[in-house]
Amino acid sequence: MGADLTNLKVAPASTKPGWPGVFALGLALRRARMARRISLRVLAYRVDIHPAVLSAWELGLRAPKLEDVARLLGCLHVKKAEYQEIIKIFRQIDGPTLIEPVSDLANPLLWHYEMTATRIFEWAPALVPNRLQTADYTQTILEHSVLGEDEMSRHSLACAAHPSIVDGDLPGIFDFLLGEPVLRSVTCSPQVMLDQLRYLQKVNELSHIRVRIVRGDASTNIVPPFSVYESTRTGATTIVHQSLHGVVYDADPQNAGRYLATTKAIQAAAASDSESMLMIAATINQLVLH
Repeated sequence: MGADLTNLKVAPASTKPGWPGVFALGLALRRARMARRISLRVLAYRVDIHPAVLSAWELGLRAPKLEDVARLLGCLHVKKAEYQEIIKIFRQIDGPTLIEPVSDLANPLLWHYEMTATRIFEWAPALVPNRLQTADYTQTILEHSVLGEDEMSRHSLACAAHPSIVDGDLPGIFDFLLGEPVLRSVTCSPQVMLDQLRYLQKVNELSHIRVRIVRGDASTNIVPPFSVYESTRTGATTIVHQSLHGVVYDADPQNAGRYLATTKAIQAAAASDSESMLMIAATINQLVLH
């Protein structure tokens, strides 16, 4: 093909592998290619670059320049609306923060982080985390939420297609820190909570999942829910949390440092593995007796 890796045009030096915008751009480029059923090698040949380079772009390990993106989209005959959306994503690759719109309930960027992270910490002060919810628990939460019917349907479909951490579909190690109020619910029936708590016991037996409880109702006031994604491949630590506008991805080192310190504080306040399982078992016994 004549493509020279050493002379490849790359993004500005300020752009770093593992930044949310770089990942989002890679996902968008891959979706555009896959939608047209073109293999990575064929597309790389058509735009005269090495397949390994295109693969790195799609995986978010490297960032292309604007002219590279334009060449790819032109070769794919992308329509104007999709073209503009991808260019909009490109213009966000030079910063460590990205907001994924709340309307995009499938959260493709979040899925990418889950599929590539080496270690994931999740703080859930009041609700069972999405990845650990049973179907009945999810349905109950949705029924008591402010989501419209269409949004509930899309959310349910997205959850159904979500990669399973229990089946080992995701490579990372998961450390879940749950506030004690998670063990109780004013919306779920006793049977739904029984099934949910027994499921927490089951997943905690897996080697790559750890579930611990932070005692006291005051635990919900420590900090709102957030997740920490660490990647040895990119060397980046990304904080993920919800805002009014969508899902926020923040790879700024200073912000990551603050959240990591908060994570350590919550871990220090959490019960041990055995104590946490005893707390769950005690709650199950209470539900059975009532």
